[in-house]
Amino acid sequence: MNTEPNIPTLHDAAQAHLAAGLCVLPAHLAEKRPAVASWKPFQHRLPTAAEVSAWLANGHGVGNAVCIVCGGVSGHLEMIDFDAGGELSFAWMDRVEERAKGLLSRLVIEKSQRGGVHVVYRCVEPVCGNMKLAQRRGDDGKIQTLIETRGEGGLFLCAPSPGYELLQHDFTELPVLTADERDVLLSAAWSLNEYMPPVTDAPPSPSAPVLSSSPSSVSSSPERGVSLAGHFDGPPSSPPSRPGDDFNGRGDVRALLLSRGWTLSKSGENEYWRRPGKTTGCRLRSVQICQARLHSRELQRQSLAGAGDDLSCPTGGGH
Repeated sequence: MNTEPNIPTLHDAAQAHLAAGLCVLPAHLAEKRPAVASWKPFQHRLPTAAEVSAWLANGHGVGNAVCIVCGGVSGHLEMIDFDAGGELSFAWMDRVEERAKGLLSRLVIEKSQRGGVHVVYRCVEPVCGNMKLAQRRGDDGKIQTLIETRGEGGLFLCAPSPGYELLQHDFTELPVLTADERDVLLSAAWSLNEYMPPVTDAPPSPSAPVLSSSPSSVSSSPERGVSLAGHFDGPPSSPPSRPGDDFNGRGDVRALLLSRGWTLSKSGENEYWRRPGKTTGCRLRSVQICQARLHSRELQRQSLAGAGDDLSCPTGGGH
């Protein structure tokens, strides 16, 4: 009797995933991690069919599950993970259907081993690192993450691993979404967020910042420091701080975005900004979060380099 009936199924599925251009690896089910010595090389290359067979084909291979590496190596793959038994998944689906009818039916959806929900797709553009999209403070005072993504540098366990079940479509037929369609999915999740992290300001400057009244090119002088598009002017911080902290303490993110053609599509405690040339979707969320958590130096660089750059989220972040 075969005491490990899932192994051949895992092997066949893994080979099918690989043939579809997905970076699939063996995994430890309980630990939710790859069952290889180092999976970092596989963030940049696909395994070979021979490697997959060596891992899973003989019934005594490594791991008892399979996982998929997200990001560019798998064709700009991203997964939205609904935790807490998928509590917010139905509300999210309703909002997606309201904003983009028919989009939901194209997505690959699976149930995870603890009753959560995975929504998986590819994007025509590179995706960023893992993001927390919706959180709330629990009764115990701890912050709970209810919706998050797995993107560049991330991975997730998947069917046919024990406890995982495909509910819609298959990983061999992943849809490829436009940037605007991806925005619909992310903004629907962001709209369910109930927790805003506090803003951490940079060390106070010796005097209040002075903002220019009109846009100008980047310039500098010993007396006034750096002027960034007319929105970052004043004496430099003392003692010196990191560039991102310095910008957070003295810069004006809203003015910088407006100067590059971005538009505010929804105001309030959680703001939504739309990139230049777009009439739908939101590419940047919450100025407060951007000031506190994004790499502000990268925000400045991208804003000056080109108005059409995607400033939706920071890159990096493994899992």
